[in-house]
Amino acid sequence: MLYESPSIYGFKFSATETAPGTGAHNQSAAVEYTQGPLYLAGQVRRVKYGLGITPAINRQDTYFFGGSYNIGYAKLYASYAHNADSNNGAIDNTYQGGVSVPFGNLALDIAYSRTNTPIGGGTPEHYRNTAGVTFDYALSKQTDVYASYLYDKLSTAGTANSFGAGIRHAF
Repeated sequence: MLYESPSIYGFKFSATETAPGTGAHNQSAAVEYTQGPLYLAGQVRRVKYGLGITPAINRQDTYFFGGSYNIGYAKLYASYAHNADSNNGAIDNTYQGGVSVPFGNLALDIAYSRTNTPIGGGTPEHYRNTAGVTFDYALSKQTDVYASYLYDKLSTAGTANSFGAGIRHAF
């Protein structure tokens, strides 16, 4: 089941629950606020599997808060996510921030995130740092070309670098 409210003074609320009889017990609630250049969002979600299913995770709780602010020549954004797994006690906290700067048909996007896993999961405390840069060029309102670079470092492993390029067409 899904309920989504109309926008009232920039606020919008939604809630979901898995239909009865499906064997799963999943709920979420979210709130959004949009006013001019400011956008804020928050969500809480619980995923819990029912009888007859052998899940890898009995229950997972997630909290997310994020927002963006358009300052005209750039858009700034940031978010925080907390994820807890009931089976092994693993907890992940992810902090993310970035900026998008348009230059006519070209856009430059730069983002950074850090995930800390302080306890649980059968592994020692570790973290992951990820940073990315994307250039996107609009050929038309529906088609663009892009090139991206991604840096990824897991504290318990080595560093990885990824490159990608492509063309995208929206229908």
